[in-house]
Amino acid sequence: MENLITISPSPHAHTPTTVTRLMLHVIIALIPAVLVALYYFGIGAAIVIATAIVGCVAAEYLITRYMMGRKPAIGNLSAVLTGL
Repeated sequence: MENLITISPSPHAHTPTTVTRLMLHVIIALIPAVLVALYYFGIGAAIVIATAIVGCVAAEYLITRYMMGRKPAIGNLSAVLTGL
């Protein structure tokens, strides 16, 4: 009975990379797509992108804070990436 299996939640690979850093890398990778959208569609694309980002951040904050009763984790940029 000494060789029991340990069950733990993911991630199983431990690296110094954080969620915030990964989200930031994906946001940086999306910059060319945002620039092309701004070039072709102008200020309308900027308004849509900004509205989507603000909406996602607000929704994550409100749901996490008031429905789940936990401290909001909007600092990890996941909501910003979703909006973008």
